[in-house]
Amino acid sequence: MTEDTDTDDYEERNVLKCFPEKMAHAFIKKSERALCQFMPPSHGNSLYTRKDFAKQLVFIACHGDFISNGSRVYNLEHSGSSGDTILHHLHNLSMEDVQCLYEGVNKYLLQLIKKHNIYRRVNVQLAVDFTNKKFYGKHRDEWVRKIYKDGEWMRVYGWMMVSMIHKDLKYPLYIEPAPATVAKAEKMAELLKKVLEKTYSFYSIYSGLICLDREFFNVEVINLLQSFCKWHNSQWLMPAKEVKSVKKKLDLGVEGIYPHHITNKKRKRAHFTLVIAYNDEGELRPFATNIQVENPKELFLIYKRRWQIETNIRSTRHPFLINTTSLHMPIRDYLMRIAVICCFAWMVINTFMINEYGLNYWITIRMFIVLLFNETID
Repeated sequence: MTEDTDTDDYEERNVLKCFPEKMAHAFIKKSERALCQFMPPSHGNSLYTRKDFAKQLVFIACHGDFISNGSRVYNLEHSGSSGDTILHHLHNLSMEDVQCLYEGVNKYLLQLIKKHNIYRRVNVQLAVDFTNKKFYGKHRDEWVRKIYKDGEWMRVYGWMMVSMIHKDLKYPLYIEPAPATVAKAEKMAELLKKVLEKTYSFYSIYSGLICLDREFFNVEVINLLQSFCKWHNSQWLMPAKEVKSVKKKLDLGVEGIYPHHITNKKRKRAHFTLVIAYNDEGELRPFATNIQVENPKELFLIYKRRWQIETNIRSTRHPFLINTTSLHMPIRDYLMRIAVICCFAWMVINTFMINEYGLNYWITIRMFIVLLFNETID
């Protein structure tokens, strides 16, 4: 039996020289320590430790369950706290507490990926998205906003997430809750600036390509991207909305690259390069960017990679999720962030294993859980 330990690097190296399962086990145990740092503080006389809470929440996230029902299922196989106990601890958290815990665990995970040289810092391709959770009630507060999707209006809680696209995989790097005011272009630009600065700072990114959705196409966001990318040696790319001035270029019926600008209601302008390119179906599509290109097809091929990854993710579903009906935003924010942390740690482990053993070795969610709950393996 080989015990997992972090007491010294020599012992860790010995573990990592063993079979793939032992290597994965050692890496998962390090991720477990990161998750423990994200757990809410417990009382001195508490029956359960942060490690106990971490395992229970990861188990619930892997099954996409609610805390109450997930805890009952968990306790059929393991010894854990009740769902009410977990919710009690989470109710004591503020938004500031969740943010502080999240930044702490991010720093720990960053040390882990730097130590094993998993990611690069130059020419990093990033994707920025809104991640929404549908809200079925009539409750309204500063975090609930209305969006139009799939032919219907719905109320949602939202988060802005920055992910890294690497070897046809998408790694969630940083997430921040989006208030209802993010529907306004100025507030959207402010939140985008915050999450990009946090991401570049945490992961020491020197240069990158930022890919965004069409919903970011407005004067304030484009001006923010132009300024941010100038100072961070980066580029940006997004599909352009077919506003009147863009549609005129589309109506020409040919590919092209044009200097362009759009204007908002306050008569502020945003200047960028408008690229009209054919997609795989032979249809013309407009893109907004600051990239200097000679062939319009180049931009479509760059963004196509992101579309393919998005399609793959939608088809396989997010592997970690904890559902809740709580109206307490710190609880919703905490549960969303722990799902992102779990997903990121899982992707990091798989990247590490693939680098060591090739594409045939992939840690499934089932194996992830088995290795997490075993302190030692034969």
